[in-house]
Amino acid sequence: AALFECALEDPEVMRARARVRHLAEPPARAYADPAVRVRVARWLAERPDWVPNAVGPDRAQWERLTASPALPPQPVSPSTSARS
Repeated sequence: AALFECALEDPEVMRARARVRHLAEPPARAYADPAVRVRVARWLAERPDWVPNAVGPDRAQWERLTASPALPPQPVSPSTSARS
């Protein structure tokens, strides 16, 4: 979560996020860069009270939200095309 918010202010961290987002590098490699780690650590140190924002439902909530009963089959309407 800190990577995202730090990237909004730090161009080096934003470039690392972009490499991951555009599949140029896996997260483990892009975010392991010592320069990126130092920048995120510094960003966090400057914000001792920082708390990540909730970005969405947790897994259990997501499953409840996306669970739906099976829909009945829909009737196929006859073609109204003039082609024969």
